[in-house]
Amino acid sequence: MAYAALLSLTQTLERILGSRPEEKQIKSLHEKLSFLLSFLDDSSPKNTESMTRLEARIRDATYEAEDIIELHMSKEILSDG
Repeated sequence: MAYAALLSLTQTLERILGSRPEEKQIKSLHEKLSFLLSFLDDSSPKNTESMTRLEARIRDATYEAEDIIELHMSKEILSDG
């Protein structure tokens, strides 16, 4: 679940990269997400309780971040119209 959430947020960021004044922050976040994706990809076979809790925290934070980014994008689109 955390992997899918991270992948979704990464794709959202890729859609807006280069077209916003916050490009530097977006690139930094994108790099960190790519690291987390690699980390989860490498550690997926380990189904320990601590790994499950970590994945849940990553998933929840990722969903929250994606919601904030999409809300910001919507506000920008509406203000441009």
